[in-house]
Amino acid sequence: MESPRKSHGNPATPGRRSALSFRTVRTILIAYVAVTRVKILLRTRMGCAMPRRFLLLAVLCCTLSSAPQETNFGPFLVRIAEAGSDLSSKGITSTDCILVLPDGHFHLERRTQRLPETKATTQVFESSLAAVQLQSLRSIIDSQTIKDLPTYAQPTFPMTVTWFGILDVKIARQSEIQRVGYFTWLGGTRDTSPNVMPEEIKNTWRTSAAALQPLVEWFHSIKNSKLEPLPEAEINFCLAAAESG
Repeated sequence: MESPRKSHGNPATPGRRSALSFRTVRTILIAYVAVTRVKILLRTRMGCAMPRRFLLLAVLCCTLSSAPQETNFGPFLVRIAEAGSDLSSKGITSTDCILVLPDGHFHLERRTQRLPETKATTQVFESSLAAVQLQSLRSIIDSQTIKDLPTYAQPTFPMTVTWFGILDVKIARQSEIQRVGYFTWLGGTRDTSPNVMPEEIKNTWRTSAAALQPLVEWFHSIKNSKLEPLPEAEINFCLAAAESG
């Protein structure tokens, strides 16, 4: 793995940072609106408020589901977002994501939050994959097994689980962006999500979890390698998406 670089490719053009910040804020606002709708639904139909741990789960799912069609630096190769959350009163939530460009350069973020704290600790890394790492990644995402996976479907809200895990992957294909992934959980009640999700969707989660294991292991090898965090790097949830339309 090559040494970290402080920026992607060429130096940013004037105004790029403000535009990127706007897109990041826009993504968070979309998540906020979605969660607000759930909160209103709970109050009007069930007469109760959304507990903080469920609010966290909803925001995580909305944020992980957002993904770029292009980066500010050209078409991307793959975006991987992985989260695991213990929703007990002092549980820990970890959210990691990586955006890899076709030339092997990547932007990685690792985020940790411990309830009931509302702030998360985030580290940002940027570097370039070694040739063998990039080749391994391309081999995995170009496998027919992954190409044939069904589109990832998120669970519905609200949920009453005690722990959950998410893998949400976007892969740039020739004519489209393929989205795959899975959702895993512990606990919950029989009559609430995700336990009430259709068996077809739950089966696709199980199938995808098995098929995507090589990609998960690849991602873990990168994020657990010796990388130096960049204190001044911008946090963007590995989105860096260009506006579409």
